[in-house]
Amino acid sequence: MARFRSDAGSSAPALFLALCLVAMPAAPAELTGALTFESWSHLEHNIQDDTTSLEDAEIRHGTDTFIRAGRAVRVQLPGRVNQLTLSDGVHITYRGAVLDADSALVVFRDQKLQSARVVGSQATFSHQPAGSSRRVQGRANVIEFDGASDRVKLSGKTSYSDGQFECNLEELLYNLADTRVSTPAQDAMDRCTVDLDAERVPTPRTPERSTAQ
Repeated sequence: MARFRSDAGSSAPALFLALCLVAMPAAPAELTGALTFESWSHLEHNIQDDTTSLEDAEIRHGTDTFIRAGRAVRVQLPGRVNQLTLSDGVHITYRGAVLDADSALVVFRDQKLQSARVVGSQATFSHQPAGSSRRVQGRANVIEFDGASDRVKLSGKTSYSDGQFECNLEELLYNLADTRVSTPAQDAMDRCTVDLDAERVPTPRTPERSTAQ
């Protein structure tokens, strides 16, 4: 098990990995901290260009983020920025939020997660809001997370459901902090429905890594 800090000034090689999702409403965001590489089949670090690659990686970031990916590649960019590319069945969990996708691009500045963009056919997203028995479920061609705003953007053949409110549309915004859903503009084919009889329902099973297409 290897531990590394996501700080370009660290004496250890700067190895990075983390992902897409932030804190529940009553808990502080944990988008910074050390990365722990818990498992891999192959690890390679190039000292000259400061790049790192791992195969069959299992990684933790801080105390609340867990990642699995068939391949992970880190590249350091100017301005204390690190770019992490994940592929081959990406699976991420963070405090009740789950993401499964074909691939992901994650950007860090210093030790902080700045953004994440995942792509799949389709990528899946789920989140368990605090105090609710309903689990939010979403699918889209592209899912983007912004660390500054706690916002998840789903775009491209997007579907959304929370057990009562369901939408099929082109683009949707979901805020992890206050669990609000919004859409910037309506496409001609966008439709949303509300089940007026729905009450509190059992929490669905969270997506598995095998759901990534």
